[in-house]
Amino acid sequence: ESVTYKTSVLSAIPEQQSKEDITTEAALSGLCSEEAEYIKVRMEDVIKTSKLYGIDCIGLSDRIVIQHPYKWKKIEKQWTEIYPQLKINVDVTCKISGSYDISLPN
Repeated sequence: ESVTYKTSVLSAIPEQQSKEDITTEAALSGLCSEEAEYIKVRMEDVIKTSKLYGIDCIGLSDRIVIQHPYKWKKIEKQWTEIYPQLKINVDVTCKISGSYDISLPN
């Protein structure tokens, strides 16, 4: 019926070129949210395009073969019809692990 791709992103901030203090909890949370949304939109674009052309370039069938081999045997022959119709959700989580030597904004 549906599949959810869960992706975790670990980032670091190498430098700061702004006057806003990005080291606060609220600012870091906002940066994480923006980064997660950006990645989610790009992943959804890839999935949409792959479904449009009927090409499983995201390797979903490979995951099904490994995780659910009995289910795969039942749907294998219909996969080219199932894949374009399958609801695929994307869930991205982000964490900023460090900020190198940033201490204060410019």
